[in-house]
Amino acid sequence: MTLFLLLFSLFLLFFANKFNGLFDPAWFFAMQWVGFISVVLIFCQDFIKVEYVGMLFILLAVFSFCFGSWSVNLFVNKKHRITPPKNLKISKKLASILLFLLLIVAFYYPIEVLYTHGYSLSNIFDIKELLSINNEMSVARYTEGDKNYSLATQFMMVFTYLTPLLGGFCFRLLSRKMKLICLLTLLPSFFAGFTQAAKMAMITSVFLWCTGLIVCSISYNFRLRPSLLQWISSVICIFVFFLLLFTTMVMRTGRTDSDTVEIIKSKFVEYAVGSVPCFDIWYSNTELNWNYSYGTKTFYGISNFIGLAKREQGVYTVPVDFGIGKHKLSSNVYTIFRSLVEDYSSIGACIFLFFLGFISNFCIYMLKRFKTNAFLWQAILIGVYAYVLWSFVTSFFAYTSYIVMLVLVCLILFVLQTKISIVNIKKRRKQSIETH
Repeated sequence: MTLFLLLFSLFLLFFANKFNGLFDPAWFFAMQWVGFISVVLIFCQDFIKVEYVGMLFILLAVFSFCFGSWSVNLFVNKKHRITPPKNLKISKKLASILLFLLLIVAFYYPIEVLYTHGYSLSNIFDIKELLSINNEMSVARYTEGDKNYSLATQFMMVFTYLTPLLGGFCFRLLSRKMKLICLLTLLPSFFAGFTQAAKMAMITSVFLWCTGLIVCSISYNFRLRPSLLQWISSVICIFVFFLLLFTTMVMRTGRTDSDTVEIIKSKFVEYAVGSVPCFDIWYSNTELNWNYSYGTKTFYGISNFIGLAKREQGVYTVPVDFGIGKHKLSSNVYTIFRSLVEDYSSIGACIFLFFLGFISNFCIYMLKRFKTNAFLWQAILIGVYAYVLWSFVTSFFAYTSYIVMLVLVCLILFVLQTKISIVNIKKRRKQSIETH
């Protein structure tokens, strides 16, 4: 079975690379899950329990997404692939001002959380205090949730994610000096990571920054094939990022002794690949019935907000033990695939992903070909990329703050990209009046 899954994984990679463009959501989706499953099958079977059935379903679901993405080619006008696309412009001055403002606002939420728990900024400069803060924040997150925070404070959390998304989007559009500001948009979430053990905030902000960069490149027809130096730089950045994540996990315990570091190593394995065996074991040993929730769990952010369902902290609270022998490994992270199966059934999940793949490539086609309503296609594509990159955790749409962020970025892109058009129309009218 291991050999079959590995061969299927190779076929999936070939299909995604051959029939879907590099850096399309389908390509990311295939690379991500083939990578996760291959690591588990090749390197982890000695200490991780696998059932195979869930992994096979994941590969079939990813193939459905890739097939849906490819099927767009059957419907688009072939003539449009030959004629040059229209240009899209952005107000760089307004974008620069907005980035400065958002960068300042994005620090509000993590600083407010510190003060809510009785700490101040001076406490973070003492290593013992910092370790204590991380430990207390970690415990409070799972026992108190957002109960201590006002609705206004929770709304400000949106800017912690909106800022890096816009920073990534503007990175290739603005001047060299402003590129530094675009990189600094990651600071608020990294500040939260090192002061409040909020590692997922760091991961999400990096994903969103990269999402903004890719969607901008597609929208403005920038080159999306990195040079060798850029690949090397990316590998170094990934290594540094994992080192930072490991550091935040150590700080979360409040201790730095050797035993704690060993425990964190096991936790790192759980966080890195634990979602694969967690879903695999759940799917292989669960009798699925016809009592489906029809989108309630995939879109928990909406259903929880309007009162249709109650989302628990962490979404799923019952962990799955998947360690073999003395290895004590468990996880309650079931990936996007559990919510899809519980919402729509196994077949329905594949159909959902097929249409999502179709939508993603259709948005890319519309952005490359027609610039009308570009902000709308961009916002949808950002949502799909985020959903795909976050798929190893749970549905990106399970959190209200992320959905609000997508609405805000849609409005911001509308303003940034239509301001130029309005200015140009006024200039043309003025020139026309002067001519007559």
